[in-house]
Amino acid sequence: MAGDLTWSGSPVRVVSFKDLRIKDVACGEAHCLALDMEGQLYAWGFDEFCQVGGKTAADEVLVQSPLASPRAPRGKDAYLPTSEGSCRMVPKPHRLPCSVSFVGIACGAQFSLALDAAGGVWCWGNGEGGVLGLGSASLGCRTLARIPIPSARSASEECCKLVSCGSYHAMAVSKAGVLYSWGRSEGGQLGLAEQQVASHIEEFGLRDTCVCQPTPVTFPDTPEKGKVRIEKVAGGDVHSLAVDSEGCVWSWGWGEFGQLGLGFSSSSYELGMGGASSRRPTPQPIAKESFGGRVLSIACGGAFSAALVAGELSEGGHLAMWGANDVGQCGLPAKKPMDIAVPKEVPGLRGILLRSVACGTTHAVAIDLGGQAFSWGSAHYGKLGRLDPPQKWSTPILTEPSEPGIIRSLARLRISKAACGLHHTLLATEVRRRRMESVEEASTGSQASSKMEMSTSMV
Repeated sequence: MAGDLTWSGSPVRVVSFKDLRIKDVACGEAHCLALDMEGQLYAWGFDEFCQVGGKTAADEVLVQSPLASPRAPRGKDAYLPTSEGSCRMVPKPHRLPCSVSFVGIACGAQFSLALDAAGGVWCWGNGEGGVLGLGSASLGCRTLARIPIPSARSASEECCKLVSCGSYHAMAVSKAGVLYSWGRSEGGQLGLAEQQVASHIEEFGLRDTCVCQPTPVTFPDTPEKGKVRIEKVAGGDVHSLAVDSEGCVWSWGWGEFGQLGLGFSSSSYELGMGGASSRRPTPQPIAKESFGGRVLSIACGGAFSAALVAGELSEGGHLAMWGANDVGQCGLPAKKPMDIAVPKEVPGLRGILLRSVACGTTHAVAIDLGGQAFSWGSAHYGKLGRLDPPQKWSTPILTEPSEPGIIRSLARLRISKAACGLHHTLLATEVRRRRMESVEEASTGSQASSKMEMSTSMV
């Protein structure tokens, strides 16, 4: 069965979720995940590397894909695009067949992670570069597989509380505050010392620069605080961020465009020398004064970073961003400047109290305390969701980048979650519905119950 892609410049409802309550959403390069309130997983999108997982042939269509990746998994459970220029796609969300209840999700470029209620980490998709953490640098996985953590020394170190993905690397944080990383490491994005990576490559006989099982990341102890405990983590294309229990933000990986926030970028080096010289393979602290307040959350885009910083009020905060700004992804006019070497407040959102931010490869979305969504960066393929009136195209449309602006077509809804991919965006909305109470409670009147639905700016 053949199918065609349709590109949308404004959000459209994912009707498959009209009767479900959605807790969280995540975007990969060209696939999506959703987690409902019951702990069930749903996936859809491009499936050329099994990243959607657990589907049958009846769920799939073939499409002419402008997104086909040059990478291909190897191994008995892997398969390639069906024909040149065509890829397998699961166009509608399907529930992944698994009896486990999940509490968290994350997407890499072509693989997926999920965190179960007991703290176990699960994976599926393209395993090239060791991103699945299963001890192989090439094996792909069609169905969910639990990732062992052989280096854990106690139950609290093995039991995880959150997961995060970069494009080709993955991370998990244990309840003891230990950060584990695995996947590709050529840019230093794993936060592991050079000799640690080299030893792993030799032990597993790998031909690629990668780590294929969860490995603890070492942070320098401080005399005042002792051992560093990690609370939050985020991954970009070739860099990573973490926040510890004391509120310190750490960065590591490739910093050529200033995405590490350490005060240097490509302009700091001689022409052609910025890449290798900007590499920081182990965690480095970002100066606290760069943020001007306590960091509430972090996010990584392709080659840029974001942090939500607490303000004077008890809720919400302002947004600081740094890194590549060639298409305005840091909230400033495109190429003015080209990159930002230290965290800077986004002027277009100044005075707006925000509660969350999500970053894609070249665009970002923030949600304020009132549930309004703002988008900016590359507007290609309609991923900012701000075309008014709504438009759809049968071929990809390339448009100029944009500074922060509200997604007006959703202004009457309350947005709860956002996720950004390569060329698409997911938004989960809270829809208030009235329901009658029982006869015994009739005197109090009807009450509003919260139901989660979904909107997306790509179909």
